[in-house]
Amino acid sequence: MPTPKIAIAFRDAGLAGIGAVFLGESLGPAAWGGMGFVVAGVAAMTIPARRAGAIAGKT
Repeated sequence: MPTPKIAIAFRDAGLAGIGAVFLGESLGPAAWGGMGFVVAGVAAMTIPARRAGAIAGKT
């Protein structure tokens, strides 16, 4: 289950996407790029971290 911080971070990108799709608003290249960074940041926060032993090949 996502934490409230992740939901808040993703809210703005989701609202911009909804506005572009359903309301016909246009977003510039910088806005689309920013939205991509937000989505990538949310994905990075939700992917579980690997253990140091797993990375080094240790169990």
